[in-house]
Amino acid sequence: MNYTSFTVTSRVHSERLDSAPIPWWVIVLASCGGVLILVVLILILYKLGFFKRKRRPGPADGGGGAGHAAGNGSTGPSYHAYQKVPYNPAADERL
Repeated sequence: MNYTSFTVTSRVHSERLDSAPIPWWVIVLASCGGVLILVVLILILYKLGFFKRKRRPGPADGGGGAGHAAGNGSTGPSYHAYQKVPYNPAADERL
């Protein structure tokens, strides 16, 4: 294969633009405005229930629940995949 290489040269001319510095009160006002917008947004989300945790109904709610408080005698973890397997010694002896 035949490859061709090129050399590109760029020259940058920088002209210093004399811009006025930003006054301190503009920075303070913009910061306060940003915090105010953030607080208003959080309050709106709170009022809409965005931060409320959805829980499974427990035995006190009449839903049965899962895990420790389910009334199934379980002392293991309370996640949904946990299932208590009964021990059967007769089945072990047949093996």
